[in-house]
Amino acid sequence: MKKIFFLLLFLSCCSGQQGNEEEYLNTINIENTEIETNQELTQNKEEVNFYINEKNIPIINDLYFNLLENCIDFIGSLHKVDCLNSYDVIKTLQFDDAVVNISKVKNFLYIVLKGGNIFEYNFTDQNLKKIFTVKDIQTKQETGLLSFAINNHYDEFVVSYVNTNFELVVDKYKFKENITDHTYINQIFSVQLSEPYIHIGGSLIWSDYYNTYLLSVGDNQEANAFSRMNPVPLDTTNQLGKILALENVITDTPLIYSKDTNEKLTNIVVYGLRSPWQFFEYNGYLAVFDVGLSIHEELTISKLSNKAVSYGWPIFEGGSKAKIIDSIENYEIEITYVLDNSKLNFKDSLKQLESESLMPNFFYSHHPTENDYRGAIIGGDIILDNDSLYNLNIVSTDIITNELFLYDIEDASLKIIPPPTTLGITVTNIRSLNNNFSDLVIGTFEGKVLFINLP
Repeated sequence: MKKIFFLLLFLSCCSGQQGNEEEYLNTINIENTEIETNQELTQNKEEVNFYINEKNIPIINDLYFNLLENCIDFIGSLHKVDCLNSYDVIKTLQFDDAVVNISKVKNFLYIVLKGGNIFEYNFTDQNLKKIFTVKDIQTKQETGLLSFAINNHYDEFVVSYVNTNFELVVDKYKFKENITDHTYINQIFSVQLSEPYIHIGGSLIWSDYYNTYLLSVGDNQEANAFSRMNPVPLDTTNQLGKILALENVITDTPLIYSKDTNEKLTNIVVYGLRSPWQFFEYNGYLAVFDVGLSIHEELTISKLSNKAVSYGWPIFEGGSKAKIIDSIENYEIEITYVLDNSKLNFKDSLKQLESESLMPNFFYSHHPTENDYRGAIIGGDIILDNDSLYNLNIVSTDIITNELFLYDIEDASLKIIPPPTTLGITVTNIRSLNNNFSDLVIGTFEGKVLFINLP
């Protein structure tokens, strides 16, 4: 499929101020945003009764269509949608390798390259220097050096990569004042991968809530018919399809298994994920950008706690059920949910999992018109600037169109910002800088780091 080609191209060929936190928490229930339909919201919007998926199967769905000027039309979740002027690229850094991740810490950007190097960029003097290299690395398909995160004490960092044994691993290092003078401590995570080496995840963040590192792990599953019934992302004895706390955290997680009754994992923050390439934490909430299969790209936000949360894949894709999307009769997942020490059969396990799945706050569909195509959601960050029109907006982009989507967590409205021209880039990640240098920074498969300002 067209989408899978671009995803493989993209990855295989490839703490700012807190703002009005109390007001923000009192204004919106971020876990389950509901918007009442009113005259303003429904203007230029109609419910789509039938929608054609990529297999040309008509399905009934509760999608909403927004006819826009100067932007590609929007079809997906229900929002007030505005189309703004294009964004501006104000500065570019060029590398000779794919930029797969970017982290902002203090006055520095840390730029992660697929081939194994990390560079530090200083905003003050605009100095660029290499600070880390990993050698035991595989770069086939979506493998490579994947991510980097520093703890809040600024004396330790972790990196994730796929080694030559095709294991996704996370290594920890300590340092003092100079990050280039680092010392290896130990390996804190590993999981064996299988071919094809896609949907790996591997992004790392430091979690203030858990006081440890969080890691995203994809389902490592080929995009085929089995994806709709793959039990692994919901299997809490398996590390795939999860966001995991890596050290000193125990979460309340149900026992859900697909094969033998193994020990359940006790460090799951989120399960039921497909390809959670990017995610971030803000003010006790987790925002996850999960790449869909054939119809929807989604952003889901959940409140952090000691209880693991399911985002519902593969039962749900966006706001739709898999069995409806692909017209699957007698839809079933071969998985056992242990509830109150009783093993539910497959049918009842599915019902239980459906009832516990958290729906996305924002999702969009691939085919808004017959001639336009959106391919994969690339996240993401939150803008924190009390003086900005975009304060408390979560920003993401689409891998095909390079549009920016700004989802306002206060009122659940949506702003779409088109690119200035056809940029000819494959975006791999996007971050909010929340400083005077520029509004956002994005990394690309083509080795570019683009600093951009919003209209």
